[in-house]
Amino acid sequence: MERTTPYYGDYAFGNEVLRLPAMDDDLPGGFPAIGTLCLPRLGSQFDTRFDQMSTYWFRWITGHQVMLLLWQVLNRDLRAKHSFDQAILMHYTQVWNLCTLIYEYTGSCTLDYYGNHIRPVMMRVHQGFTGRWASDYVGLPKAVNRAARQGECNAAAQRMRDAYLQSQKAHLAIADRLVPEGASLLKSAKADGIEAVAKVCAHHQAIFDHFFLISRGAVSATELFESLQRRLAAIDADLRANPLDGSALSGSPELTLRVGADAIARLLEGWCDDDRRSRRQAASG
Repeated sequence: MERTTPYYGDYAFGNEVLRLPAMDDDLPGGFPAIGTLCLPRLGSQFDTRFDQMSTYWFRWITGHQVMLLLWQVLNRDLRAKHSFDQAILMHYTQVWNLCTLIYEYTGSCTLDYYGNHIRPVMMRVHQGFTGRWASDYVGLPKAVNRAARQGECNAAAQRMRDAYLQSQKAHLAIADRLVPEGASLLKSAKADGIEAVAKVCAHHQAIFDHFFLISRGAVSATELFESLQRRLAAIDADLRANPLDGSALSGSPELTLRVGADAIARLLEGWCDDDRRSRRQAASG
């Protein structure tokens, strides 16, 4: 049946709900291979007159969704592996480069827009709202450092770690630009004596998920990749119509999107291969 609604969202710069598994949940097994990367050109859906009210909000929500998905895949893959060859380290490097671009994309709004539209909404959701409540990031820095130390190729391991550090610098640069006085909501909440924010609890992570339209439940590797493809295609279309002013990365945003997404596909294909091997071993045993 021919699709009668826009490729992404119900209208130009409309957001969608992203379904992600909880970090501690196993993914369903028996799924097919990931297949070939495809970022379809979305055409006129995003080729509209730039409207900061809808565009910046779309970037804030969809950009965070992509970042959470990337973090989860990296986190799961890094934790599961006991050795890291040159190829896998290269894939990690490409994904961290994609993370840098997504940071820049997500935080590309003006200081005025952030202060008048994004920050007040987050504050109404919770006075101490913070990115530290992202459950998909928990343990990721430690896992990156382990891979950098144990990597079979020192040069590739260093490139991977450098790409990770570059993504963190991009994140901090955006935070410094959008909150120049340094008073994050979390710091303000602590200063106001809100003791409940001193420790991250499950309900904080649920609030974070709710704000960014994250639904937690069973998801296969194939479904994860399809969700990523849809969002990267939408971001690609937006950037074609409304390019970013500057980037810390060399090369075009489209190339970074495609190379990073292809690296994710290779990681997820490894999960599929591991699942098939486990099933064969169980059947033969």
